[in-house]
Amino acid sequence: KKMLSKMDVIVTSTETLAKDMRNISDKPVYVIPDRHELNFYKRQKVHQPVEKPVLVWFGYAANFVRLSHLLPYINENNYELLTICEEPVSGGKFIKWELESVNNNILQGDIVLNPPDLYGYKSNNKSVSAWALGLPVAETVEDIKRFTSYEERIKEADKRYQEVKESYSISRSAEDLINI
Repeated sequence: KKMLSKMDVIVTSTETLAKDMRNISDKPVYVIPDRHELNFYKRQKVHQPVEKPVLVWFGYAANFVRLSHLLPYINENNYELLTICEEPVSGGKFIKWELESVNNNILQGDIVLNPPDLYGYKSNNKSVSAWALGLPVAETVEDIKRFTSYEERIKEADKRYQEVKESYSISRSAEDLINI
């Protein structure tokens, strides 16, 4: 509360966070989604027809538990799973997360796994990163099944890459801040 008293406005990255801030402060609250410097993503995935796509998950090791509803299907169907994080987790082939190589490591996969945050606090920045790299994002088993199709991967990747260029460039955040 003491810190809030020093603020003129509050900016959050999700509507859930904004709602919480509105409940504890009378200051104006704005939502500016997480956006990305698109030059960080030097290349996009060139999708190829494959018998079984490689799945990739990246993030903090403590959040690997968010895949628990997907792992039975992944294991039963013998999908290769790459896990890119700061330390090994209980599934997949571990690749240490490093800023210099993370994008190239993500591009080793064909589908990024990013189950939704059940509480609405996390932004979609991991999905946006995947989309900027030209990869589809699977949140559910049904998504994995759909993106097993080479054509569906390409269609989703193209659609989402356009969305990233139109809606998730960091220059949009600068415009939003100026307008506050």
